[in-house]
Amino acid sequence: MAFARTIARIAALGMLAALTAACGTTPASPTATATPTTQASAAAESAVHNASDTEFAQLMIVHHEGALEMAALANTQASSDEVRSLADRTAAAHGSEIDTMAGWLTTWGEDQAMSSDMGAMGHAGMQMGGRDQADVMAELARLKGPDFDRSFL
Repeated sequence: MAFARTIARIAALGMLAALTAACGTTPASPTATATPTTQASAAAESAVHNASDTEFAQLMIVHHEGALEMAALANTQASSDEVRSLADRTAAAHGSEIDTMAGWLTTWGEDQAMSSDMGAMGHAGMQMGGRDQADVMAELARLKGPDFDRSFL
């Protein structure tokens, strides 16, 4: 039952990310279009983004970096091959997505990190069940075996 809730939460987060990406005010936003295939379209797209696009990319990079930290722990502390495999797949996918979002920010001439007027969000601002990223990581670091597997999932 807990596994089903975890899957449902992951699906809901994915849908939220897709909906957030679709909320840009311009249809030419990289969050809503395919990767440009020519230099001309890349230059045109670099000028078309808004604060929501920037904030989304910056926040998702922070979120994905947290997933990479958790995946690294799974490689040494999980008891299940399935959990370690999931962690490996998560790290591979999130790493390439971080590269994509960092590329958007570079193309747009935006900072990779949140600016102070956007809340200076670091890992401490990522909330998971009322706990921040540092608390979750500290708890995971203390766990091993099946206890780690359950908490990771």
